[in-house]
Amino acid sequence: KHLEEQCKEKSDFGDMYIGTIDSFCLHILKKLKPEFRSFEVLDDARGIAFIDRWFYKMGFKELQGDVGKWKTIKMFRDSAGKVMMERIDVSKISNKIFVKCFEEYKKTMREQRFFDFSTVVDTLLETLNDKDAMRHLGEEVKHVVFDEYQDVNKLQEELLEKLSEGADSVCVVGDDDQNIFQWRGSNVEYIIDFEKKY
Repeated sequence: KHLEEQCKEKSDFGDMYIGTIDSFCLHILKKLKPEFRSFEVLDDARGIAFIDRWFYKMGFKELQGDVGKWKTIKMFRDSAGKVMMERIDVSKISNKIFVKCFEEYKKTMREQRFFDFSTVVDTLLETLNDKDAMRHLGEEVKHVVFDEYQDVNKLQEELLEKLSEGADSVCVVGDDDQNIFQWRGSNVEYIIDFEKKY
């Protein structure tokens, strides 16, 4: 409302998308690929419930070993998140039981029409390998503002790279002194090198 009052000549403020990274990725995926229109992103609690429901089908009993079921789920979610966020090549992971469960997890999520926070970003990046999808994204996204940039991980940085390819402007907001998510793959170098890179 404030922008409409201040900039009467602009009529397209309603086209702005404001949201989290995962909700933005789902929004774009639904526009690019009709098969994703019925998908949802699971929050942490629903993600745990999802693994609990499909625990045996996905082979988690073999992964469990001597630890309890809930500890196995937590350890898997932490490890799977790191694999996705840090873009680790699963063929280089020595724990083949984990790799098998990880692949089953992604497959079952897709069959059940769900994403978690990392798989929705990864799926959009895969989709954007298609030239038509990239062209459509370039028509859709003209200006990008990325908040809390000091906490970006490799997966999110790849997303910003793709978004910037067709954008007229890219703006990031962050403070390198407030980088607190190294434990989940964030890299403060992204904000330090932003001007050089973009």
